[in-house]
Amino acid sequence: MRHRGSFTWLLASLLASLLASLAARPASAAGLFWPFEGLRPSMQAGAYVAAPADIYALAANPAGLADAPRGALVDVGLPLQFSDVRQLQGEARSAGRGLNLPTPNFGAVLTRRGAPRWRFGAAAFAPYAAVQNFAAAVRLPGAFGRYGAADFSGTALGRLVLGAAWRPHRRLAVGLSGHLWVGRLVSRSVVTTCDGLICTQPENSAYDAQVRLSSLPLAMPGAQVGVSWTPTPSFTVGAAWQSGSTLSRDADLQLQLPPAPLFDGAQLQPSRPRAHLRLRLPYVARLGLRLAPNDGWAVEAAAIFSPWSVQDRLSVEPRGVSLINLVGLGSLTLPPLQVQRRLRDVTTVHLGGSLRFVEAVVPLLLRFGLAAEPRSVADGWLTPMNFSLDSAWATLGIEAQLGRFTVLVGAAHGTYGDRVVAGTLAKQVSAVGLNAVASVGQGSYRAQANLVAMGLQAAF
Repeated sequence: MRHRGSFTWLLASLLASLLASLAARPASAAGLFWPFEGLRPSMQAGAYVAAPADIYALAANPAGLADAPRGALVDVGLPLQFSDVRQLQGEARSAGRGLNLPTPNFGAVLTRRGAPRWRFGAAAFAPYAAVQNFAAAVRLPGAFGRYGAADFSGTALGRLVLGAAWRPHRRLAVGLSGHLWVGRLVSRSVVTTCDGLICTQPENSAYDAQVRLSSLPLAMPGAQVGVSWTPTPSFTVGAAWQSGSTLSRDADLQLQLPPAPLFDGAQLQPSRPRAHLRLRLPYVARLGLRLAPNDGWAVEAAAIFSPWSVQDRLSVEPRGVSLINLVGLGSLTLPPLQVQRRLRDVTTVHLGGSLRFVEAVVPLLLRFGLAAEPRSVADGWLTPMNFSLDSAWATLGIEAQLGRFTVLVGAAHGTYGDRVVAGTLAKQVSAVGLNAVASVGQGSYRAQANLVAMGLQAAF
């Protein structure tokens, strides 16, 4: 009965933590995330796959849970990301920013009496999202970059995870976890209603319409399987595969009509229109090699592959939505909107390690790491909405053990390669189904990012 009560308390705590996460941090479902998740993996720049012996195993490799001590861990990270897109010929620019709000993670590891080879874990994770919000470009009439920009304020996305690991042999561990992506997607963007006949200038701001989509609550299930093999006491190989997910959900649709005379008196029908959203998140494959000659230090190299090419486009299909009372036209049924993504597969490489100071007054553990991630968007499809640049990361963290408690503090810095896009394949999104629309995305792109985080682990 005690274990059942502990598990009920754990689930209740996880739910409360996740709700706090979603309320405090509008995470993004834009399809791109930072190359690491959670405080301790961040300290090693994502090189935390071979033997993650704590609750973060549920994020990286559930087999690592087999060596995790019983206890709970909570961390809060503050990701800070800023971007800038400038006009090639002229002084106009659009400034973007990441979500830049506190991001909590929470989890616990439990054991079961009479089953020493088993470990069980539950966690609530909120990933660091790399999406950029260009709120001013979307909301200000005629702003530079408005057709390729988006504002995702109000979006929330997190994962509830349950997992178990089993060690059938002292050199082998296997793990399995199930997760549920929960939250909602909110986006605001600008589309053109220029039809090529009444309006012959597709970038005429008088025909710009603001589209706001707010999905119904999301629930996307998935699973992860992992293995950890230690052929020698000092060397461990770990691998994991995490399934992808498909976002397929109805969303409330709001359309702020353009100021052009054509739309005087126009209305949307029905009065509370909806559209269907469809977007795919890819699977993730991880591989890590860890060398630990002794208890004093360890180093790990890891590679993480994500086939982001599955995210070719974002499909938005209005559910029988029409514009009525158009001057001289009567009514118009809104066609499906296809927001081109054209992402590419991405393999990130990670190198990290740890160094233990046992002779210190307080036992300390230093963690460090480097990571490199190529951009997932080719120059021809780069836009403020489709923002992705080559990046390199340097991370550092320290842990101090104070009896049953461990205090964790970490930081990360990301540098991005600037890009200049003179020719582009990306086009305006047309609300009236027009194909011959203007190109978007030309400009110079730059960004920078930092992360500061702290956490507390308690053994029980």
